Amino acid sequence: MTEKLDPPRTPEAVREYWTRQWTIVSPLVEPKQFKKATDDSIIVDVQQSVRDLEGKPLQDQTHGLQDKLVGHVFHFQEGKVVRFDIQDVSS
Repeated sequence: MTEKLDPPRTPEAVREYWTRQWTIVSPLVEPKQFKKATDDSIIVDVQQSVRDLEGKPLQDQTHGLQDKLVGHVFHFQEGKVVRFDIQDVSS
Protein backbone atom coordinates (compact mmCIF):
# COMPACT_ATOMS: atom_id res chain seq x y z
CA MET A 1 0.00 0.00 0.00
CA THR A 2 1.29 3.45 -0.90
CA GLU A 3 0.38 6.38 1.30
CA LYS A 4 -1.78 8.89 -0.56
CA LEU A 5 -0.91 12.38 0.61
CA ASP A 6 -1.28 15.77 -0.99
CA PRO A 7 2.42 16.19 -1.69
CA PRO A 8 4.27 19.50 -1.59
CA ARG A 9 4.90 20.61 -5.18
CA THR A 10 7.74 23.13 -4.90
CA PRO A 11 11.15 23.00 -3.21
CA GLU A 12 9.96 25.63 -0.73
CA ALA A 13 6.85 23.60 0.11
CA VAL A 14 8.95 20.46 0.62
CA ARG A 15 11.30 22.35 2.94
CA GLU A 16 8.34 23.76 4.91
CA TYR A 17 6.74 20.30 5.20
CA TRP A 18 9.87 18.61 6.57
CA THR A 19 10.75 21.53 8.83
CA ARG A 20 7.27 21.29 10.36
CA GLN A 21 7.56 17.50 10.75
CA TRP A 22 10.87 17.78 12.58
CA THR A 23 9.37 20.19 15.12
CA ILE A 24 6.92 17.41 16.07
CA VAL A 25 8.89 14.15 15.86
CA SER A 26 12.45 12.89 15.52
CA PRO A 27 12.50 10.35 12.67
CA LEU A 28 15.33 7.98 11.84
CA VAL A 29 15.44 5.74 8.78
CA GLU A 30 18.10 3.09 8.32
CA PRO A 31 18.47 1.75 4.75
CA LYS A 32 18.23 -2.05 4.65
CA GLN A 33 17.95 -2.87 0.95
CA PHE A 34 18.07 -1.13 -2.44
CA LYS A 35 16.29 -2.58 -5.47
CA LYS A 36 15.24 -1.49 -8.93
CA ALA A 37 11.55 -1.89 -9.83
CA THR A 38 10.24 -2.89 -13.24
CA ASP A 39 9.30 0.75 -13.95
CA ASP A 40 12.94 1.79 -13.27
CA SER A 41 12.07 3.42 -9.95
CA ILE A 42 14.41 2.70 -7.04
CA ILE A 43 12.94 1.20 -3.88
CA VAL A 44 14.88 1.62 -0.66
CA ASP A 45 13.57 -0.53 2.17
CA VAL A 46 14.26 1.37 5.39
CA GLN A 47 13.70 0.62 9.05
CA GLN A 48 11.73 3.62 10.27
CA SER A 49 12.00 4.66 13.90
CA VAL A 50 9.99 7.62 15.10
CA ARG A 51 10.67 9.22 18.47
CA ASP A 52 9.44 12.30 20.26
CA LEU A 53 11.74 15.28 20.53
CA GLU A 54 13.18 13.89 23.78
CA GLY A 55 14.15 10.64 22.05
CA LYS A 56 11.40 8.53 23.63
CA PRO A 57 9.47 6.00 21.51
CA LEU A 58 6.03 7.15 20.43
CA GLN A 59 3.72 4.69 22.13
CA ASP A 60 -0.02 4.64 22.76
CA GLN A 61 -0.61 7.75 20.68
CA THR A 62 -3.28 8.28 18.04
CA HIS A 63 -1.16 9.58 15.13
CA GLY A 64 -0.36 6.11 13.78
CA LEU A 65 3.40 6.62 13.57
CA GLN A 66 5.30 3.52 14.57
CA ASP A 67 8.59 1.74 14.13
CA LYS A 68 8.32 -0.44 11.04
CA LEU A 69 9.89 -1.40 7.74
CA VAL A 70 8.75 0.85 4.89
CA GLY A 71 9.75 1.29 1.27
CA HIS A 72 10.91 4.67 0.00
CA VAL A 73 10.15 4.67 -3.73
CA PHE A 74 12.01 7.15 -5.92
CA HIS A 75 10.70 7.81 -9.44
CA PHE A 76 13.09 9.46 -11.88
CA GLN A 77 12.80 11.49 -15.06
CA GLU A 78 15.89 12.66 -16.91
CA GLY A 79 18.05 11.69 -13.94
CA LYS A 80 16.08 13.69 -11.37
CA VAL A 81 13.64 12.53 -8.71
CA VAL A 82 10.16 13.57 -9.83
CA ARG A 83 8.12 11.61 -7.33
CA PHE A 84 8.65 10.02 -3.92
CA ASP A 85 6.25 7.49 -2.42
CA ILE A 86 6.24 5.56 0.84
CA GLN A 87 4.92 2.02 0.77
CA ASP A 88 4.26 -0.43 3.55
CA VAL A 89 6.48 -3.51 3.12
CA SER A 90 5.67 -5.17 6.44
CA SER A 91 2.96 -7.43 5.03
